[in-house]
Amino acid sequence: MPKLLITGFLPWGPHAANSACEVLRSINPSEFPEWKIERREIPVSWSEVPSAIDACVKATPDVFIALGQYQGNRIRLETTAHNRCDPNKADVDGLFPTDSKIAETAPERLPTALPITEIETELLKKQIPTQVSDDAGDYLCNYLFFHQMLKAEESVSAGFIHLPLLTDWDLAKTKAAVETIVETTCDIAERRLPAAEPPTTSSPTNA
Repeated sequence: MPKLLITGFLPWGPHAANSACEVLRSINPSEFPEWKIERREIPVSWSEVPSAIDACVKATPDVFIALGQYQGNRIRLETTAHNRCDPNKADVDGLFPTDSKIAETAPERLPTALPITEIETELLKKQIPTQVSDDAGDYLCNYLFFHQMLKAEESVSAGFIHLPLLTDWDLAKTKAAVETIVETTCDIAERRLPAAEPPTTSSPTNA
């Protein structure tokens, strides 16, 4: 059974709730019976994100979707992770990154491995406001996104999605958008996966 792993950031700072985390908790694995669903909540922490992504990669998912929130009124499909962060922005623990570059020897940019065009098409069919973005910012959303794309296997459909705040969109609307993203990505990923081998049956033994 193929594996889908979804992450969402926990609340932080002025936000009593994080739309990414709330949607993550609302997803019912039974809605995707052909996939093994794993959900992980990630703290808004410079020090904890790298190890959290390492653990996600070790879980060997076939699809790996990371969710974060932003102040806007559309689902934002991020296409590019940038090798940068703002050393002046504190995390949930009041700590700052030690450098403005995430990984010294890594590329300046890494592309998403999600089927962005197909996802955008399906969202717009359902009249869900959507935006394709090539800049996930310089805070922990981009930081996680860069670690995700740096470490995920090339065969994994991995990438990052920004969701509006729950004060701008209600949970049901946001969940419907994420379910469309998951369904579209999993349908496309499933076509690329090797076909499962039929169970072997042993021949009867003559007495």
